[in-house]
Amino acid sequence: MNHGMKSSFQDKVRQVSKQFFQLLKEEKQKCAREREPNNIEGYGNDIIYSKNQRLDWTDRVYLKVLPEDQRKFKFWPQNPNDFRNIVLQYTECIRLLSEVIIKATTKLLNLEEDCFLNECGERELLCF
Repeated sequence: MNHGMKSSFQDKVRQVSKQFFQLLKEEKQKCAREREPNNIEGYGNDIIYSKNQRLDWTDRVYLKVLPEDQRKFKFWPQNPNDFRNIVLQYTECIRLLSEVIIKATTKLLNLEEDCFLNECGERELLCF
């Protein structure tokens, strides 16, 4: 089940993500997170607890995508060129899907369809 997303688009999301992580470390570092309290956005590595663990197995890029005013594009990769566009399209697909799920949940609970959406408004946080 593709949840309203074409398989070809899902393939693009996987492809652009894979392309980013295949870049040289120096290129990925261009969107590295800043070492400051409470900042986890950008490219980086998770904490490694084992001496035998391979460093690149914990690479990750963490981006706030919703709400829109929380986006910090300085942490968004410029390479691959279509990374930002594809992530924004994916974000919209996921936002719409989450609305469907929330409305279905309220229906099952015999509540007004938009009660949760009205409560959350545009402020829900979604990260990629």
